[in-house]
Amino acid sequence: MSRSTAILLAGYNRPELIERQLKKLLEFEGANVFVSIDCDQQGNINSEIKDLSVGQYSIFTWVFQENNLGVGGHIPFMVTRLLSEFDNCIVIEDDVQISNKVLISGMNFLSTKLPKDCLTIGFFGTLPYNLLTRLLFGRNKWRKTEYFSAWGWGTQSEVWKKYSPLLDETKFDEELQRSSIWQKKDQESKVRWKRRFKVVADSPKFTWDFQMAYATYKNECFHLLPTYKSAENLGFNDNRSTNTQTKRPRWIFGKAQGAEIGTGIDLDSFGQRILESLDKVTWAGDSNLFPSINNMRRKIKSFFRLYRKNQVKL
Repeated sequence: MSRSTAILLAGYNRPELIERQLKKLLEFEGANVFVSIDCDQQGNINSEIKDLSVGQYSIFTWVFQENNLGVGGHIPFMVTRLLSEFDNCIVIEDDVQISNKVLISGMNFLSTKLPKDCLTIGFFGTLPYNLLTRLLFGRNKWRKTEYFSAWGWGTQSEVWKKYSPLLDETKFDEELQRSSIWQKKDQESKVRWKRRFKVVADSPKFTWDFQMAYATYKNECFHLLPTYKSAENLGFNDNRSTNTQTKRPRWIFGKAQGAEIGTGIDLDSFGQRILESLDKVTWAGDSNLFPSINNMRRKIKSFFRLYRKNQVKL
């Protein structure tokens, strides 16, 4: 039996990015596209975005939130709502650029039921797509990872129930200790994640993707990402962004590939280890590599400051 899929385009205050997405989604004839726009604290919707809901874009289903759901509430609320009606949901935020071929690959992959321990599929891989990476890693395929990619992703109604935007700090030790994935993490990583989980336990509207990590560890799940970066985030260095106001990180380089993603799941151990290491840095800031490098840089700077100070005294 075929599965139904809803495409959720989530936005807030960037009309030019919303319109760019709408133009691309017009090419998906017969697709179930829902455009959900969050309001501000006073309940107001960006007027330019509201104007887009008429005319050629009126073929989509528009949802204007009456109360401000915020960065931590908007997407989980709409995904839960859509998955009460559809089997699958693909989420695209206004600043995420995905080619139609890649998007179709995701829709095709979701056309059959995913393994019960697969929480999501995502479109933003860690490797740039170029001649060297193609020679080393071959064609673009889905692969397993413990890390969730928030920049373009999809899930199914059967597994979404494992996700909760609300976390109970009193249950952290009990629920995480039962997880074999959690037990494999080093102590620094555990402390780092528990600190993040406490933040969203205290303030659920702070964000929503830390809760996805918690669901991953609690339920011993995994995510599927492509070998190569198959999506772009255009929202960096924008003061209207909620979490990408800074410049584009230096580790996000190279072009995204726009071709379809192979349906097979790549379980090659060598490539998998490399890509998981990159995921750790890319998606979670869960690697000790960068903190170690920054610590070394601080020590070097401190040494030279002390050296120059002593030279002046001499």
